Parts: sequence; structure tokens; C-alpha cells
Amino acid sequence: MGTVQQPKHVDFSSIILVAVIGGLLSITLHELLHIVLHWGEITGIRILPNFYTLAEVIIDIPDHYDLAGEEFLAYLVSAAVLLATAATITRMYDRADTRSVQQILFPHRLQTNTLPAKQASKKLPTQHSKKS
Repeated sequence: MGTVQQPKHVDFSSIILVAVIGGLLSITLHELLHIVLHWGEITGIRILPNFYTLAEVIIDIPDHYDLAGEEFLAYLVSAAVLLATAATITRMYDRADTRSVQQILFPHRLQTNTLPAKQASKKLPTQHSKKS
């Protein structure tokens, strides 16, 4: 006789913290890659140059520089960090879930060898034997 296991409580504050750290880390590493790639070419830095920008790094890019390739690499770093963050959050959910694969795929089944609740409640015709 199988019993339906209730999932453990998931700590949402930890999940939100991991998501925020992962998002900030992806942005930070993206911009840090740009700074590292142009370390010798930085000519100035402006703090709060306009309403939409926290900091602006002024660089002297050489002619025929592949800026699109650099952006692709920077966004690849951001995507890798976000995927690692999503994997970490998924792992946190999986640790809290104690259900079997069958219970996850078929949540409406009461036991492993029974019919769903609607079909189980229907009465089947039975034969009655007469006593002599």
C-alpha cells in the first residue's frame, strides 16, 4: 500500500538570495571582462555621467577591432553564470522534494496499483450467490 509523500518545505528566502547573487554576478563578470580585455586602453572613467549610467569607462579602441566578438564572449559569460544559478536553484528544489518519479508524473494516483480517484469511486457490478 503506497502512501503519498508530502514535499518538504522549500526555503524561498535562500532561493531568492541565490537568484539575486547570480544575477548580480552575471552583470559584474560581463562588465569585468570588458575592463580586463581593454586594461591598457582605458583613458578615463566617469562616475554617474547621466541618469541611466553608474559608471562609464572611456577606452581607445584600435581600428578593425572585433567588438561584436567581444560582446559575444561577454554575453557567453553572463549566460554561463545564469545557467549555473538556475542549476543551483533547481538543485535546492530537488533536495526538498521527496516524491518518486511516478508521483511527480502521475500526481492524481493514490497508490501505485490503483485507479485514479474518479474511476475508483465507481461501483462495479458483482455477482451474489444464493444460499440454499
